[in-house]
Amino acid sequence: MNWIKFSEQLPPDNGTTIIIAVKNKNKDDGIILYDICEYYGGDIDDCRNWEGRTTWEDPLYWCHIEEPK
Repeated sequence: MNWIKFSEQLPPDNGTTIIIAVKNKNKDDGIILYDICEYYGGDIDDCRNWEGRTTWEDPLYWCHIEEPK
């Protein structure tokens, strides 16, 4: 998978299912959490622009879901 930084490129805003990586701010080690969700454009911090997202930390990276090879 090719991870893309949110600061460099936003995911497609058409509801494509993607994986996002966030850093948990409540843990000293800043554990990375992953979420499978859909982004519909706009402010990435606005929960109304996402479907299926369960983590609400600042998103760092995203990638397309690829078929196993």
